Amino acid sequence: MGLLILDLSTPFPTPVRGQFVLFLWVPILILGMTLYLMSRRLPLRETIRISHKPAYAGELRISDVAIELDVTSSTAEKIMERLEQKGIAKQQIQTDERGTTVRLWIFPEALSAESRD
Repeated sequence: MGLLILDLSTPFPTPVRGQFVLFLWVPILILGMTLYLMSRRLPLRETIRISHKPAYAGELRISDVAIELDVTSSTAEKIMERLEQKGIAKQQIQTDERGTTVRLWIFPEALSAESRD
């Protein structure tokens, strides 16, 4: 079992020791992690490529994107909402054969590319 030892008594950049380190380094670390997580890009191009696959025929559900890209369903929903904001996909609510309501995103470019083939 490995232990992580964190030396918070470093003299860089200021000679702050003890509890004051918490007030200096912890907010800086939290800000850095927040900025990093916000800067990550969503895989929009990969989602568009998935919509062009013949198996999906320009119609994707959140579960399709989550499985294909190996992401969580909340990330897949963010991807689809971003594509809808950019005007690449349009959301449509349909009922499947079991009678459940399904949110479906339609990619008009994929549909027109399929009809040309």
